[in-house]
Amino acid sequence: MNHEATDAEILAVWDALQREWADARARIDRDGLVVADEKGRPVPHPALAIERGASAEMSRWVAAVKRARAALLTGGPRPPV
Repeated sequence: MNHEATDAEILAVWDALQREWADARARIDRDGLVVADEKGRPVPHPALAIERGASAEMSRWVAAVKRARAALLTGGPRPPV
């Protein structure tokens, strides 16, 4: 991040990542782990990469999300990083 994100920005990013992960997971659940490519050959579902990427990004944001949620629940400022 180029600037210190506000609690609202942090939670908005978290929400977007959760939706991205859930959408990818739903496509995998619907279509299966393996799908056919344009030539009919079996390949891993492209949503697997999206799911992994969203999950990895969520892991990087989890500490910031915890701080943001704590600040919102207590009504106080976020603890320092």
